[in-house]
Amino acid sequence: MKSFVIVLAGAALAVSAQAFAEDFDTNTLRAIGQGRALYLQHCASCHGPAARGNAEMTFGTNGRTVTPPDLTALASRDGQVSATHIRVHIQGRAWGKCTTGMPCWQQVFATSGKGDAYSFLQMWKLAKYVQFVQAPDTRVAER
Repeated sequence: MKSFVIVLAGAALAVSAQAFAEDFDTNTLRAIGQGRALYLQHCASCHGPAARGNAEMTFGTNGRTVTPPDLTALASRDGQVSATHIRVHIQGRAWGKCTTGMPCWQQVFATSGKGDAYSFLQMWKLAKYVQFVQAPDTRVAER
């Protein structure tokens, strides 16, 4: 447990240093930080604390085995990655239904009783964080 905490603290410092070096504005930095907190709370158990996937964790979905992917390498799989592209996957809309083994986070956040705006904001923050952990030259700036 102690080593896990040290790894998370190191990852937080690395993210902060990278964000500072890339000169993000305050609102983007806040969204990335809040997205990281959401990621650690909701996603790290499957995708790993460093977002590099969790090959050791496989589970059955409709009779098949799914291994959570490395989220830091989405650009190598999907080309350039925008926060909107990522958010579509987080929502569960990329496949039109939630049967891939990953929860439809739009539905999960919407059932919190805080409404659709809250759900959308949480997904946007998660997407900003996942976009941030991609290589800088593969991110698509969104205005």
